[in-house]
Amino acid sequence: MRAKTGVLILSVFLMSLLFIVSAAYASLAPMLAVDEFFGAVNSNEVENAIELFAPEATVINNLTGRTYEGEEAIGELLDVWMADNRSHDIVSSVTDGDMVYFTVEVSDRGLVWAQERMSAKISGDLIQELEVHDIRLVYWPMISK
Repeated sequence: MRAKTGVLILSVFLMSLLFIVSAAYASLAPMLAVDEFFGAVNSNEVENAIELFAPEATVINNLTGRTYEGEEAIGELLDVWMADNRSHDIVSSVTDGDMVYFTVEVSDRGLVWAQERMSAKISGDLIQELEVHDIRLVYWPMISK
């Protein structure tokens, strides 16, 4: 009888643990998708970054007023983002269901020059919508002639 009770308790414990781990992963999954995207961007891997978008995904850039739809248009935008020695680092984030709200520091050759506030809607592990809300320039070099 004790053996059956022990097995039952162990089974309930393992099922509870599995539920907790599954719930924790589900809440982290949207942020992991965004992190993977910026990893590809920082590595200048355009194709890998594009593969992280759902086929019907859009990128809304409120800085330019332009919306990019589809692989080709998003690829053109990513080409601009992937300048040599440019880095995009997530410095803060909040996840709410399938939405991630985050701030990205943009730097060239290690010099941080901007912070962008963005959001992403994630479906499964793919980006459905990426939106650039605004930018704050934190460094703008003086150029003299």
